[in-house]
Amino acid sequence: MKIQVKDQIFFYKNMDVVRFERDENKCIMHLSDNSRISFDTTIDSINDQLKSTAFIRVHPSHIINVNFIAKIPENSTGLIELENGELIPVSEKTKDQLINIFKSHI
Repeated sequence: MKIQVKDQIFFYKNMDVVRFERDENKCIMHLSDNSRISFDTTIDSINDQLKSTAFIRVHPSHIINVNFIAKIPENSTGLIELENGELIPVSEKTKDQLINIFKSHI
């Protein structure tokens, strides 16, 4: 996958990237080795670049790699659990979409 920020292009393997998180006017990329990289760009810009990938925006502040989802509690309080144990807020609309996607692939 490639991420373009201003005049720079960064390349990463999809399975190295767990999620993106908005932090004011920056975006933080969380990697599978628990490291983080901060980009001077918005989460909207990152989201636009990740169309047709394994990433989905689950909340205004979070984009996750669906390959790292551990659990989507159907009766949750709006959280999704990733393989690393992180709990990420997820909108009700997005949660329902994810549940339907995973049910159709079983």
